[in-house]
Amino acid sequence: VLGVHHSFKQIDKYKSEVTLDMKAYSEQALTMYDAVPNAPPLKPNVHYPWYEPSQTEIAELSSKPGVFQHCAASLLMKLLYMGRMVRVDMCYSINAMSRHVTRWNALCDKQMHHLFSYLLFTKGTSLHAFIDQRDVDSIELHAYPNADVAGSYDSTKATSGGFIHIHGENTFFPLDWFSKRQGATSHSTTEAELIAASKILRESLIPLMALWSIMLDRPIKGKVWEDNMSTITVI
Repeated sequence: VLGVHHSFKQIDKYKSEVTLDMKAYSEQALTMYDAVPNAPPLKPNVHYPWYEPSQTEIAELSSKPGVFQHCAASLLMKLLYMGRMVRVDMCYSINAMSRHVTRWNALCDKQMHHLFSYLLFTKGTSLHAFIDQRDVDSIELHAYPNADVAGSYDSTKATSGGFIHIHGENTFFPLDWFSKRQGATSHSTTEAELIAASKILRESLIPLMALWSIMLDRPIKGKVWEDNMSTITVI
């Protein structure tokens, strides 16, 4: 796939390691950022992709125009492709910021600057998968839904997140992940978590179970891993 570097390593007769990285593509994105007039210099050693502003910053910066307002969509779409292919760690930040492209301000600038500084620090990050041929008759699909509650500084709507991988005794292969704001405000953590679990079950896990059952010519189990006891009880 364009922009994704694949490497395949045979560990022994049965086991293999697959690595996906987009370092060259990351360099292209950083070059795009640097080409924006008046773009602030990127910071070193930024360890987290999301920047949560203080109340003072929200009050001071929300009404000021941003330097990225004319190119924010292009920069975020460049990152979105990378987030969907390899960089699961940046999906939340990219999707959260993309909701502001039509009303971009100086606060969004600060978050964009933080996100690209994080990319500069982590541009060599790779996605790893491990495969053992001996697991072919026992592999399952494992799904991990999650959600925040009360949303972020600009909305009370929660965000659903999810991750699915092929699981075996010596096999771990990521298949799908997402981060998407929910359509309405949830009134409890349980409600937000249940919506996220429903989404991953209907839109990802069950279709993948059907696909892999055909490819492996056997029924394949799907498991949902939930960390909220109230949501587990409701399910």
